[in-house]
Amino acid sequence: MSGTAAQLVCKITPGGTWVMCPVCRRGKLLKLTENTRAQGLVLFCRNCKHETVVEIGRGGSGLPRVWEEAREEPLHGSAARACC
Repeated sequence: MSGTAAQLVCKITPGGTWVMCPVCRRGKLLKLTENTRAQGLVLFCRNCKHETVVEIGRGGSGLPRVWEEAREEPLHGSAARACC
């Protein structure tokens, strides 16, 4: 993980702990448990249509910590259009 990664906001509800969308802050992207771990996981927000690549690791208070991975700049030119 790079030094520019940002920790994401989690919301604790009676139904569980959820990772919230970093853009619109309305979309619940993923439900977390004590044992949730992931690297390079892509989360999609249905509200704002934003994709976020996250890393989920060990946290302090029994819940995991969630970081947004640093995004690379989009490619410009023909390489960007080759996949579409």
